[in-house]
Parts: sequence; structure tokens; C-alpha cells
Amino acid sequence: MDFITYPVNAKNPGSVIPVLFGVQWGYPASTKNSFTVYLDVTSRERGYSFDLKEWLVANGFDLQKILKEKSRQLPLLFKSFRAGINLKVREDFWHKCRCGKVEFLDQTILAESYKKYLKLIDKQNKCILCNSEIVLCKNRGLIAEIYPDKSSPIEDYIERDKIYPTNVHREIKHWIRFFSGKDILLSRVRETSYQIEYENEKFYLDPTLFNIFSTFLERENVYVITGRDATISYALGLLFFGKGPNHIFLPRFNISNWSELIDINFNELSLLFIGNTNWKKNKTSLNLLDLKFIKKHEIELNKKLENTQVSNINDLAVFSRNFYSL
Repeated sequence: MDFITYPVNAKNPGSVIPVLFGVQWGYPASTKNSFTVYLDVTSRERGYSFDLKEWLVANGFDLQKILKEKSRQLPLLFKSFRAGINLKVREDFWHKCRCGKVEFLDQTILAESYKKYLKLIDKQNKCILCNSEIVLCKNRGLIAEIYPDKSSPIEDYIERDKIYPTNVHREIKHWIRFFSGKDILLSRVRETSYQIEYENEKFYLDPTLFNIFSTFLERENVYVITGRDATISYALGLLFFGKGPNHIFLPRFNISNWSELIDINFNELSLLFIGNTNWKKNKTSLNLLDLKFIKKHEIELNKKLENTQVSNINDLAVFSRNFYSL
């Protein structure tokens, strides 16, 4: 089994979470499993000084064996879209902040049910980076009109045996319905790291969409390790491609203070996250008191890790509270 991550923000300490699990499932590379961390080239700090590369080196990892960057070119992108995706170059009004980090077409994006997932917009509908209001501006860009496939109901987009845990199905269906029938702005007015060409005109591709598209263009047999918030990205990927690679959705870990976690050694931190994983819940919290148990039984827990093999997606269930049962 080949495990990979979405391109992660190397300046965000939350990027260690898929690494902690992926290392247990596929690193170091063996004849059966492998693990690769893809880096987001647009990584920026999120209010906490952190660097994933430095953290990996400090924990004894060979960066050349675990880190990669996606190619910034997606030459077969448009040909890979499913039927029902209609591309158009359009001059129109859309919502935009002054610095250009926030751009979107549909007003319903600001609905409370979705806005809470928009990390760059505050409660006053202002960009958190430039503090400017989100206003309507006339621009020219590349638009994708998303039409549902009438011959295939939404439920058929989701292959149950390719997603773990299965309790995310309902959430994915919700977001497929939310975006279905909407126009999606693919390009950005500001310069980004990714250029695409359509009808002899060049555009800058939205970095978030690049991360989704480049992941869905991976081999179908890879296993993508993501957080639970990536259900939105997964739904968009399915709408554009109709199918995609296997996805493992880790629960949302509520972490208020990363400074007390980052300095914990890799092995103990891995065991802490494993024992506090609850696949049945969307959100879970870390019980730092477990570190006392981990330190006391570290030899036994490490031996259990060594003897725990992941050969199919259902083997992941053992990485939970029950792992502490010795």
C-alpha cells in the first residue's frame, strides 16, 4: 500500500498529524508499503513558528526519502475532467479581497454552513491577511460550470470501499450536493505558483484547487491521508473527475497549544495520537495524561507497533484507544 498526503503547509504544525500516522503505516519503504509527504510550495505561517523540514530532521528522518513536491504543470488536467464539466473564459463580477487571497463567484460561499471552513475570512467577512472587506469586483477568469451526471446519481460517485472511515460518507454527499450546479472559479487574478492554459490564454490556477487536482491525478491505488476537513476537497475532486484515489480521513484533533506537543519525541507523540484516535467521531481531543502511561509502557507499545501490519484499509481500526490494551 502506498500512502501519500495532500500537499501540506510545512509552516503549519498541524502538518505533523498525517506524518505521525503515515510513518507507522508506510515508512520506511518496504516491499509492501510506502509513505510520501507532499509539500505545498505556497506554505505560510499560521500564527506559530514551525517548519516541518526542521522537525523531521530533528526526529531523524531523511528528507529525500519522505518529502516530495508536486510538478507544477498539469498538462492533462482538462482532458481528465469528467463529462459535465464545462469550461468558459468569462468576464464577470465576483467576490474578492484587496490582496487577492480570497476570490469566489457564488454568494452562498458566505453561508454560515460553509463559511466556517473558510480559514481566510473572519466573522465580519474580511480577509484575515489584509483585513479588507470582501467586495464585488469585475474581473476576467476561467470558470468551471459543474453539471451533475444525470446517468449517475450522487451516491455512485462515492466508492464505499475506497474511503475510511465510512461515517464520512454523509458529509461528502452533503458537499457534493452543495457544489453541484455551481460555477467554480478556477483561476486567480493574483499571480500564483501554478499556470494553466486554456484556448491559448494563460491563467493562474487557484493553489487549493491545484492541490486537489494534482492529488486526484495520482494513481488510483494510492491511499491519501487527510484531516476530516478534506471532505470538502474530496467532494470537489469527485465532482471534477467522477472518481479518485483511496482516502483516509483522520478525525479533527482539537489542539489549542502546539508548543507543548512539538517538543515531545516522535515516538511518544505518535503513540499519543494513536491512542487518542476515535474513528467514530468527527472531533477528538488529546489527553496529555496518557503520556505517563506511554512512558511507562513504551517498550511494549513499540513492540506492538512493530507487529501491527497494515495490508488493507480496515486494518486501520486498530489505531485507536484500544491500542493501549496490552
